[in-house]
Amino acid sequence: MMFLRNKRKKYSHYPSVRRTRVPVKKASSQVIFQNLIKKILGPAVFIIIFFLLVQSSKSIQPFPIRNIRLIATFQHLEPQNIRFLIASYTPRGFFAFNPQELSKDLLRIPWVHDVSVQKIWPDRVVIHLGEQHPVAIWNNKFLLNQDGQIFQPKGGSFPAGLAHLFGPDDSSVEVLQNYLVIKQVVQSLGYSNISELAVDEYQSWRLLLPNGLTLLLGSQSVLDRLKLFTHLYPKIHNTNKSAKIADLRYKNGFAIQWEDTMGSSTYVAKSDTQSPD
Repeated sequence: MMFLRNKRKKYSHYPSVRRTRVPVKKASSQVIFQNLIKKILGPAVFIIIFFLLVQSSKSIQPFPIRNIRLIATFQHLEPQNIRFLIASYTPRGFFAFNPQELSKDLLRIPWVHDVSVQKIWPDRVVIHLGEQHPVAIWNNKFLLNQDGQIFQPKGGSFPAGLAHLFGPDDSSVEVLQNYLVIKQVVQSLGYSNISELAVDEYQSWRLLLPNGLTLLLGSQSVLDRLKLFTHLYPKIHNTNKSAKIADLRYKNGFAIQWEDTMGSSTYVAKSDTQSPD
């Protein structure tokens, strides 16, 4: 027992350790709300400041467009309207200037066929405008260009001396191609152009020459029939009668309807008695 008591006294000089709890303060709802507002408003303020800087840079125009070169023929285009449209884009400055948007607006002008807009650092813009080249009048309402594309100038201002082509809405390319070939064929008759060329829904073709003679070409072997007519035309032209209608829808010949001074006409058949197609 004495030994145990002495042993206890031996370790009695160590201090006793007390464990204390540190109180943890719980964040109030007000503090949480303030932190949330800071997290939300921080990026939003940055975005707003950035947006204002961008807008101010556009208004200040640190890189203005100083040189605009417009290349066009202006045969049918109106220079003032073109320049006014281009001028509405230049105040945006070099970086804000959008060539694609300007090209789309220029292509909306009926007489514009193709557009090329190029920005050249640091302050230049070069614009190439290609005009439409009309080759014929389509259905008395539109114009056809060399590709068979339909366009309609404002005010219906059609150039003089163009042939009139007629046909279904989706046949413009086909009619134009045949017109260009027929135009070459009738040059042997002394005509540099034709007056009208029409095709109906049954693919039957009709041609009007400048002298008022109508050729009924049918729907088959149109060019062969026309060439046959041009070969025999001098004999018809040298007569004292005036031909009104030539029906070429026969296999080996054609029929002529004559117009006399009294306005009456006589039907004369030639070399083939088969019915026309």
